[in-house]
Amino acid sequence: MPTTPIVERLDFSGGPIATYSVSSDRRSVGELSNLVDQTISRAVLSAPGVAKVDRIGGIDREIRVNLNPERLQSLGLTATQVNDQIRAF
Repeated sequence: MPTTPIVERLDFSGGPIATYSVSSDRRSVGELSNLVDQTISRAVLSAPGVAKVDRIGGIDREIRVNLNPERLQSLGLTATQVNDQIRAF
């Protein structure tokens, strides 16, 4: 551990200004990820001057969709259209 102060010039353009850690003995990693995404990030983004919030770590939601090509064709849909509709939610 240094005993003398360290003086550095920092450039915050484009970089994070604050970093926070979230942990819990009662919630799973998935529950914490959801809490950060749905509650904490939204609250922080509503503060004046906050442009972006990124979560690093945790669990990203994943949905697996198996498409039936014949059914898609009969409905006149493409896999890209189905993907776009899922992402819209």
